[in-house]
Amino acid sequence: MMNKKRKPTRFTGLSDEDKDLTMFTITNLTLTEEDDMVHVALKLKRKVVTELLTTYLPTILLLLITLVTIFFDKDLFGDAIAVNLTIMLVMTTIFISKIEELPPTSDMKFIDIWLIFCLIVPFLEVILRTSIECVNCSCQICEKGGDAIQEASSGEV
Repeated sequence: MMNKKRKPTRFTGLSDEDKDLTMFTITNLTLTEEDDMVHVALKLKRKVVTELLTTYLPTILLLLITLVTIFFDKDLFGDAIAVNLTIMLVMTTIFISKIEELPPTSDMKFIDIWLIFCLIVPFLEVILRTSIECVNCSCQICEKGGDAIQEASSGEV
């Protein structure tokens, strides 16, 4: 590399501020001059901590909340469903923002798989909690059997 006085300078002479970018850090920089052209080669390193703190940590905490709803009392059925549906909405927001932020590719990325998994877990919790509630149901429709369901669907009372 050359400084303003056209004297060569080394990459190691750059300050940390010059090497630090928003999402990457420059680990190596080479300049070569051939004929009337200058070739620049950059080696970048991704900042993993940022991704861990903005994506993986919040989703893990939301998954933990989803798993805690398993231990809610059966009388709190509505609350457990509300918590899981809210978590699904938050996960969807995180998923959409990350998909828009990343460059489009035809292949699945690990973050896509992780975020889809994070969407499926609260959905399955809602389905399982609802099915358990239906099996243990003691409402009038369930106690009368299939005849009451058939009458209710035909409009006869």
